[in-house]
Amino acid sequence: LLSYELANDLSKAGQYQLAKRYATWQWHDKALMLTNLSQYKNDLSLRFPLAHYKLVEKYSEKYNVEEAFIYAIIRQESTFRKKVRSSAGALGLMQVIPSTARIISRKYNIRLRNMKKMYQPKTNLNIGTAYLSHLAKRFNNHPVLIAAAYNAGPRQVNKWLKTLPNRETDLWIEALP
Repeated sequence: LLSYELANDLSKAGQYQLAKRYATWQWHDKALMLTNLSQYKNDLSLRFPLAHYKLVEKYSEKYNVEEAFIYAIIRQESTFRKKVRSSAGALGLMQVIPSTARIISRKYNIRLRNMKKMYQPKTNLNIGTAYLSHLAKRFNNHPVLIAAAYNAGPRQVNKWLKTLPNRETDLWIEALP
C-alpha cells in the first residue's frame, strides 16, 4: 500500500496509472488519494466512483434519496472504505453511529443482529440511506440541513438554526463551528 510520501515520489503519470490500477481493485480510497495528488483531476470515474452501484440504486429507489447524495455521503464519510471505524465509533461506508443504526433498523424494520453487520455494504447502505430519508422528512428535503444533520446530528442542526443568524445558505455553512 502506498503512503502520501511514497506517492509524491512517483511522477504524475505514475500516480495516475497507479490510481487506475487501484480503482480496478476496488481500492477507491487510494485511487482518490492519488488523483488528488496528480494532475489528472478530471478523471471523474476515479474521483467519484460508482462503487456498490446496484445497492445504491436499490436503496435510492426504496427510500427516495438521490443516488448522487448517497455517493456524496459515502465519499465524504469513508472515501468508500467498507471496514472503517471513526474515532466517534461510526461504522462502515456511510459511517453510521451504532445507536443511530439501532434506532433506524427498528424504525425501518431492517435486520441488524450485531454491529459487525455495519461493515457489510448491503446493511450499511440500507441503514445509512434509510437515515438520510428520515432526515429528509425532518428537514423538509433541504440537502444542506440533511448533510449537516447526518454529520453532526439533528439536535445540533436545530441548535444552529436557532443560534446562528438567518443568512444565505453558503454564509450559514461557513458560520458552522
